[in-house]
This record gives sequence, C-alpha cells and structure tokens, in this order.
Amino acid sequence: MRKCRRCITIINNEIDYDKLAEAVVKAVKTEPETQEVKTEISFLQKICFIIRNKKDTDRNLTIGIFSGLLTVLFNSLAIIVALVGVLFLIGMFVTAVNTSWTADKVAANIASIVLSVILIFFSFLFAVFLRGSANEIKKEKDSNFILSVFSGVVSFSALIVALIALLKGVA
Repeated sequence: MRKCRRCITIINNEIDYDKLAEAVVKAVKTEPETQEVKTEISFLQKICFIIRNKKDTDRNLTIGIFSGLLTVLFNSLAIIVALVGVLFLIGMFVTAVNTSWTADKVAANIASIVLSVILIFFSFLFAVFLRGSANEIKKEKDSNFILSVFSGVVSFSALIVALIALLKGVA
C-alpha cells in the first residue's frame, strides 16, 4: 500500500483470475436441486386446481405455451423456406429448358444456374436450421431463454410490419 501525493491510498490487490473464472462457471452450472415429493393427480384435478388458483404451476404453463408457439412458428417457417427452395428448383429447370443456348448466352446461362443452385442450397440449409431451432426450443426448460427468444421473434416481426407500413406509405 502506498500513498499518493493527495493522500489517496492505492491498494494493489492481486486477483487470481483462474479461481474467479472457476467460481463463475461453478455458480452458473449449479441449479437448485430440490427434491420434491410428487403425487399423482388426475387431469381433471389439475384443471380444477388451476381454475381455483390452488396449485402453483411454476410458470410451466406459460413456458409451455411460448415454447409451443415458437416451435410451431419455426417449423412452419422451415416448411415455407423448403417449399420456396423447391419452387426455385423447379423454376431453375424450366428456365434452363426454355432459355436459348446460343454461343453468346452460354456463360450467362451457366452463371445464372450456378447462382440458382447456391440460392437453393442456402434455402434448404436455412430450413434445416429452422427445424433444428424448433427442436431445441421444444426441449428447452430454461424459462428466461424461451421468453427472450419469444420477445426477440415478436420484436423482429414488429420491425417487419413497421417497415412494410413505412414502405407502403411512401409508395
């Protein structure tokens, strides 16, 4: 410890960053491990408990609704993107057959076919990613993660609606 010229004490603490990182990782990994005795309750009893506010659901219903909505949304987007890819594939074949293959247009035709194949590949890849995201959301149990993904999707859709309204107002 040393003194500065204005009487401010400077303390030189050495921090062991490895131990700090291990403590942070351990704190993140630990989940509350509570052993609760679960009793079997019939479906009608559960409904009665929920209606009368007698049973705490631990946000399972809300998270189930949000994860179900996200799963349906991501799966439907995956199907739409895959169908668009199939339509691009059909359009590519129709265009390749109906295009004139004269000597001066061969390079342009081949370039358009290559670009179409790349676009089709990325559309199918995006559809697979959306399907994988839907499966991950369905299996996810962390309520904060599901709510953040849901709010992100809702804000993104609000952004798209606002842009469409803005562009429609300009035109």
